[in-house]
Amino acid sequence: MGEMGGKLRERGASLWSRLSDSPSRRASRVIILGLVSLWLVVPGRYDDPGSASTSRYMSFADKDDAENRARILGCEGAENGGGVVVLAYGKQVEGGTRAFGSEEEHYSYPDLIDLTLAYGDGLKTCSRQNWTVVVATSNYKLSEETPAENWGRDWALMVNLLSKTGETRIKYVGGIDLEPGWGAPDESLKWLRGYRKNAVTPLWANASADGCPVKGPGTCANGWTTTLLGRAVWDGEGVVLPQIYRRDGIQAAQWANLARMYLKEGGSPRFGAVMTQRRACAQVRNPGCESLNNKPRDAVKQLNSFLEGTGMVVVRATDIGWE
Repeated sequence: MGEMGGKLRERGASLWSRLSDSPSRRASRVIILGLVSLWLVVPGRYDDPGSASTSRYMSFADKDDAENRARILGCEGAENGGGVVVLAYGKQVEGGTRAFGSEEEHYSYPDLIDLTLAYGDGLKTCSRQNWTVVVATSNYKLSEETPAENWGRDWALMVNLLSKTGETRIKYVGGIDLEPGWGAPDESLKWLRGYRKNAVTPLWANASADGCPVKGPGTCANGWTTTLLGRAVWDGEGVVLPQIYRRDGIQAAQWANLARMYLKEGGSPRFGAVMTQRRACAQVRNPGCESLNNKPRDAVKQLNSFLEGTGMVVVRATDIGWE
């Protein structure tokens, strides 16, 4: 990525340079679960659940102007008045993430810190509301050739730095776009283990439920099961932002069933918001979007309909799109 000049670029590099493999760093990895809950921002009620917050795939045409563009996007996103936003940075690689649509261009961890802080600056400058900013990578193409547990650790350490920047109205939390369709569970579970061993914030997963049943326990895509997926997203006080892209309600039924199965195991499922991709579908021509462009308001209604009787109610939505 091109050098992103200015004080913010220096801030990201300075924060990342504090990390070393010292005894104090290793000691900081010991997390008391009761303290983690202090960072969990419980979403409040929207006056209108159709007023979705704006999540984004963080892809920039001009890498040298990415910091300024991220700040502008944060300000634009503030118009929806508080809530949860996902900043999706894509596939993780050694030292950072790969830029969307490129095999060569990537963002280093200091770059990711800079872009996230710039987006946060835009939110707090243009809004007086409270925000949870989910800093997300994905499980795309995690394999035995990738050091998945180490990458989970690195993501946690980066988000730990963001969470210690002294913000009062913005909470930065780690996230992952976790999709069974992208591979078998083993490497994803290693990544999750690495993250949770080192994180000071619970993990927020903007996840899919590919191939999962709509009723009872069973198998999902690529060897995942309802038990594995439920534990992946909700263990360690995790929060899920379920992808409910389909207009027919099937994905809502899948996630409600996953929640019921996790409840039966004695767990406490948490939904931060539903995620839709209506903006992304409007921005990129894709024939598949004809059935995958669910409205945020409808996604909320669908999930709540299938959650009836569980005592759980989802009141927020976030809609993801491209820059």
